[in-house]
Amino acid sequence: IMLYCGHNVVANFRDCQHMEGQDYNKRFDPLCYIRNYMPDYTVAYNESLKMLHDVFSSYQEGAGLKVLDYGCGPTVFHQAGAVPYADQIVFADYTAQNRQVVQLWLDRDPRAPDWNMFFEYAVVQLERKEKEEVVKRQEALRRIGKVAACNLLDDQTIEPQYKGPYDVIFISQCLCCVCFTPQEYETAIAKISQLLKPGGKLAITDTELLEDCVDPYYVGKEKFSYYAVTPQVLKSIVEKLGFRDIQQTSMPCQYIPKEGEEDTKFLGFQFLTAIYGKM
Repeated sequence: IMLYCGHNVVANFRDCQHMEGQDYNKRFDPLCYIRNYMPDYTVAYNESLKMLHDVFSSYQEGAGLKVLDYGCGPTVFHQAGAVPYADQIVFADYTAQNRQVVQLWLDRDPRAPDWNMFFEYAVVQLERKEKEEVVKRQEALRRIGKVAACNLLDDQTIEPQYKGPYDVIFISQCLCCVCFTPQEYETAIAKISQLLKPGGKLAITDTELLEDCVDPYYVGKEKFSYYAVTPQVLKSIVEKLGFRDIQQTSMPCQYIPKEGEEDTKFLGFQFLTAIYGKM
């Protein structure tokens, strides 16, 4: 999910100075984003798949879970491992062109990105299943996958028919593009948590920065801004919001700015899972 400062902005998102010009619906090119970042961060995306494998393997296959990928961007592959456990998987994003790319994949459109590499990692490497299972897994995801519009800056966090509640919610590199203070992180996670069942599981992949600052990133020639809380702050936020059994890991990564890009404080990625509510 990638948002701009628009109408119906909720409390604690009032200061949108960093969001100025971040009109993702006009300026964000999802296919350019995929070309720019997917090859460089394959290891990090695989780490997200490992985290989600651990989340879903704690359930019984055929459990009939409802799963929400909130702020999915133009991708579907994170939910490769969810399919045997789920009856419905909702891919929600703010940006219309991201949702269109997801729908292209669900519709088997030849213009859709090829996510085979990530499906193979989830199914063959993590689940130890035969390679023939990869195509079956993709077709099963197409049968149960839905696309929804969402907006963290609006009172209506997601389309009404997709308000859940969900058994599992995954958020990947979404909060860092919307939230520019720890308080905004807390507000955003609190809103998303309202879509989660008591006892449901939250999984987050987010960035890490070398220092407390707003950092630039680029999609082609378009410049955007992002921010990230530290793993310690993220843990304190989810604890405050009533989550338990919190597990965290980090993965250092390097990004070398391309010609014309500013230096970055990007340090790597952080991963968190937690269970919502008391025992």
